[in-house]
Amino acid sequence: MNSNFPLGFRFHPTENQLIQYYLIPKVNGEKLPLDAIMDLDVYQFDPEQLPMNHCELTRDNVAFFFTESTEEDNSIRATPSGYWSAYKKHVIVFEGSNIIGFKNKYVFFNGRYPDGDETKWKIAEYRCSPTAIPTIDDNKNLVVCKVHHKINEEEEEEEDYDELLSFDEDEDENEEDDDNDDNDE
Repeated sequence: MNSNFPLGFRFHPTENQLIQYYLIPKVNGEKLPLDAIMDLDVYQFDPEQLPMNHCELTRDNVAFFFTESTEEDNSIRATPSGYWSAYKKHVIVFEGSNIIGFKNKYVFFNGRYPDGDETKWKIAEYRCSPTAIPTIDDNKNLVVCKVHHKINEEEEEEEDYDELLSFDEDEDENEEDDDNDDNDE
């Protein structure tokens, strides 16, 4: 990891950036712009066992991992002592008007399905759209996961704000044009 970054720099990509600049190049076997995402089968571990501090540039309670996902439409992902359960599935991720990927969101439960106890661990799993990359059999099930341990309500508000930032930039430009039209009157 390059430690020549300015003070205050942190790795905090939008969902579009995760797919476009990390997942698609990884699937295509290309060099990544930053070595901030570890290869790890996250579903073989309970979340508290994951190396959440593997990248010094992320927040303490957030980590990113590349992993294979063989259960494309499964809503439950089992771990040694619990399971991840989907609460949002197949959310489309756009870059402009193009579909570049899909997002599934999971929450972790301690115990066995369906009687587990919900925790504050969440994971967002990002998958490339088949139209965004040529078919490469070796990496077709590769996903990038953002694992997050919610500690307080402020973090939930920050995540909501981050999702707002990932909307299409064209919408922001249209709003600015509308504001300029109002000033012309």
